[in-house]
Amino acid sequence: MVLIPVNFLRLPRRGKTRQLCLMALVLLFMTARGAQADQIFLSDGSDIKGLVIGEYDDRVLFSTFKGEIVIEKDRIDDIFFDEPQYNFVYLAHRHLRDGSFDGAYKLFRRALDIDSEFYPAVDGLLMLEDEKLKSDNAEIFKQYTYEEQLGFRCEKTDDEFVVSGRAVRDAAGKDRVLIASGDVVSRIWGYPTKFMASERFVHLLKGLAGSPVRITIRRQVKMPALGNSLEREGSGVGKIKKLISNSREPVRIDILPRGLTITYVKKDDWRYGHLLSSEDRIVEIDGEPTAYMPLKKASALLRDPSGYVDLRIERDLTLTRLSSAKGG
Repeated sequence: MVLIPVNFLRLPRRGKTRQLCLMALVLLFMTARGAQADQIFLSDGSDIKGLVIGEYDDRVLFSTFKGEIVIEKDRIDDIFFDEPQYNFVYLAHRHLRDGSFDGAYKLFRRALDIDSEFYPAVDGLLMLEDEKLKSDNAEIFKQYTYEEQLGFRCEKTDDEFVVSGRAVRDAAGKDRVLIASGDVVSRIWGYPTKFMASERFVHLLKGLAGSPVRITIRRQVKMPALGNSLEREGSGVGKIKKLISNSREPVRIDILPRGLTITYVKKDDWRYGHLLSSEDRIVEIDGEPTAYMPLKKASALLRDPSGYVDLRIERDLTLTRLSSAKGG
């Protein structure tokens, strides 16, 4: 365990000195092998240890031994994560929000130096490139609205952005619905939109004509239960554990770094082909979150003998912004 003097953690409020202190602390925490928890330092001088399970624009969802709590960001001085790559991504997003693109890039790259497939850093770099493009073409960017560019509109309901109006269909044809009324746009470039200000949501969605934007939609799905052949495969530290079906099953599901993920769907199967897509993530089964769900329980829920299962899924979509401009 590395012990850090409390007075050292009282960082300057702003400026280069504060940034240097933050970087020093990140590097120091990288060597603290005994640290087994995330730590939040509050503006009143106190600190809390636990696990950050959700970080949003204006608040943090934090799990402690007493349960989950919500901490508003205006009460937080700093957050230090148990895993150093999360520290770099956290600091990178702060630079990005301040318009310091070079600083953000270096920090995202530091995270990828630790783990080349660390998806929050990969997502962050994509957002960074999009923000640089908008900044370099600010006057053109202002002409557009996301509704015209992407073909859907959202209404803010219970702090989330819910799609309303007509569906967006796959340009490749075959009547595949990409985005439907009632879907929730839960992330843009991997960053959560819950509790996000409407102005920032619009800013992130719209962009230059022809440029891509990656969104994540969350959707409720009621599907027939899978067969009784689901089984557990794999064991041991560092080995991915799989929840799979045998070759006769039309759906295959693995536990991957982003969560319980659908890896195969038989598209011509009338029960599942129109509901699910490969790489969809199952975030809830019959109302129960899957984030920490044991495989045995997930298997039992997906094989519900009642015949149907209610799923909440997340799907990543990369859309191309069209050139339709307001008033033209």
